Amino acid sequence: QYPDTWWQAARQALAGLVQELGRQDIPLGSLRALAVDGTSGTVVFLDGEGLPLRPGIMYNDGRSRAQAEALNAMAAEFCRRLGYRFQASFALAKVEWVRQHEPEVFARTAHIQHQADYIQGCLTGEFGVSDYSNALKTGFDLAEERWPAWLAQLPGVTERLPRVAAPGSVVGQVSAAAAE
Repeated sequence: QYPDTWWQAARQALAGLVQELGRQDIPLGSLRALAVDGTSGTVVFLDGEGLPLRPGIMYNDGRSRAQAEALNAMAAEFCRRLGYRFQASFALAKVEWVRQHEPEVFARTAHIQHQADYIQGCLTGEFGVSDYSNALKTGFDLAEERWPAWLAQLPGVTERLPRVAAPGSVVGQVSAAAAE
């Protein structure tokens, strides 16, 4: 899917929210926060301006089975400790697929983001932030609440990974452009 269509749909939903608030005589200023959700495992590759470099790879796309198995071998202790294995549905397997099969896209990538992270970036103008619920499918260590050291074995990946916050944390303010 094209990430721009996700943003268009989010804009339509927010416009509907604004209209509904008006119909109910609820001041727009009473809106204090937005939460963004999407399918974790759906991954998008963005340039430094936050523009998608290719269509997003959906959570249910199975092209990265071989990469998932290689990740499980590489991170066997990590997987044992956390109690799960990487699947083709996980974002990190898809990242590895793009790194191996579309190196020109990977080279231009500044931010590896999940679907919800992309919408949050469109709202705030700040890309490169995720929550640990989404980030776990990119290899985030939920027990240690950090990116694990073994990810350094994947050339170029760690510098493209987002800053991670707890789900529900304030990660930015809606930009004037998005509010418009």
